[in-house]
Amino acid sequence: MGEKLIIAAVLLALGAGAGALVNGWRLSGDLAAKDTTIAQLRGANTALEAANKQCAVNVDDVRKAVTGVVGEAKRVNDAALAAMNRAAGKAAKHQAKADEILSRPPVPPAEWCNTIKAEQTEHVEARRKGRP
Repeated sequence: MGEKLIIAAVLLALGAGAGALVNGWRLSGDLAAKDTTIAQLRGANTALEAANKQCAVNVDDVRKAVTGVVGEAKRVNDAALAAMNRAAGKAAKHQAKADEILSRPPVPPAEWCNTIKAEQTEHVEARRKGRP
């Protein structure tokens, strides 16, 4: 019976040792795979960090460009407003002249030629003085 007990103890020790050895191989294989995964992730992080830096540069460039476009749009808008104000003054003068012409009483047919001559003369004199 003592022999059987010794054999059982030896078998138990061999089984435990073999199990520990197999488990160690498995764990070292898992660690190697994890080390590979970590190296791949570090490489991916390096690439992504570079892309993020370039993205930040691109965003800054776009902001500068938009600021320039907004400034140019404001300048163009201000110039357009000034031109509209100048045109409004000229338009008011022309409108007043048109209103004055339209408010004149009708001319009898016998006076048409004399009226047209007088209006043409008035127009030419105004142009000579620099008025439209």
